[in-house]
Amino acid sequence: MSAIRNTAVCAMICLSWLTPFSQGDLPADEPQANQQEPAKTAPQKPLFTLSKKTTYVTGPLRKDGTVDYVAALDAIASRGVTVENNAAILLYQIIGPGEILPELRNEYFKRLGIAPLPIQGNYFVTLDQLVQRAVVGKNVSEDEFAKLDPQVRRKVFAAQEKVWEQFDQAQGKLWTAREFPLLAEWLLVNQQPLKLLQQASQRSRYYSPSISTEKEFPMVSVLLPGVSRYRDLARALSIRITMNISQGKIDEAIADSVTCHRLGRVVGQGWSL
Repeated sequence: MSAIRNTAVCAMICLSWLTPFSQGDLPADEPQANQQEPAKTAPQKPLFTLSKKTTYVTGPLRKDGTVDYVAALDAIASRGVTVENNAAILLYQIIGPGEILPELRNEYFKRLGIAPLPIQGNYFVTLDQLVQRAVVGKNVSEDEFAKLDPQVRRKVFAAQEKVWEQFDQAQGKLWTAREFPLLAEWLLVNQQPLKLLQQASQRSRYYSPSISTEKEFPMVSVLLPGVSRYRDLARALSIRITMNISQGKIDEAIADSVTCHRLGRVVGQGWSL
């Protein structure tokens, strides 16, 4: 009798578990009787067919037979470039060779088709360099700067922060040399490099050699010397525009605007930017 009662209790418990579940609550892997299979769609045809006719690289190859992609991109970038039409040559005459690694300079300028530029010259002076010269009395290298008295370094950093705040203001409004004398001095010091910049912007091509510094990761180890200096050149033009407008020199301001625009267009020909 007790066995029958236990069986009945188990049956009631099982029914209580199953009652809350409707047919829609059944597990997905148990197909319902009235469930329809989704309509099959035809596979989409690719936009183009991959084949040796459309996707292949023949070289140049490295010694191990793999493709030298840096050399391939460099060859494409230099195609049709000459000493006469390459803006990079004039740009390096403006900023100097300082950002090119010493061990790469000979090869770098060989590919440009010119003799290596001297380290010292009438090159573009950055705003930070001008401030450093004003505080320290001369321009120093990074290693020399690190050895300066900490108090002197703090003065340099404070002066640079102040002049960059002035720069931000000068970019957004008309200003005069009396208001921001150090910015006016910066433009005066760089008068000749900025004049050459106008000529560089009028050239039709831009080719800066691509040389990798690591064999294991050749693409990511290609350095981009000069790019940060190009930004400084554009910054100098931007505040000279607002200063010239304040002095009524509209033609000069327009000329600088055109130079800045052309500079961006020609430098943008580089494969990495």
